[in-house]
Amino acid sequence: MEQASTRVAELLDQADQALSAAETGLEKEADLAEILAQAQKSATLLFTAFIQAKGEEAPAGASLRALWNRCVELEAEFADLEETVEYLIVESPVEDLDIEDLGEIVDAANEIWDFVVGFFPESDLP
Repeated sequence: MEQASTRVAELLDQADQALSAAETGLEKEADLAEILAQAQKSATLLFTAFIQAKGEEAPAGASLRALWNRCVELEAEFADLEETVEYLIVESPVEDLDIEDLGEIVDAANEIWDFVVGFFPESDLP
């Protein structure tokens, strides 16, 4: 179990790093595609960490939506994130987005962070 806990802590740390990269990119008005990718990566890692903390293996290459759906199956409260998750699943080309859109996407990633880390003990958090 210690190894699983270590893996979950690593995933949470990686999610924190991705979210920080998205926030830094937003502040610097960096590459919009990279900001989007880092925000989505953070949410994907958070959902993966939650699934693994529940003793399951997250499917390799699963979409953000599929990971969120699995989290909902494991913990019904995750359904409250539906609109927030949909915000991160951008179907329009990144060229159609502007810095304000990306700000809202990074905000959505932050909401997911706040929600998911609430399920973890302080000792697992970065």
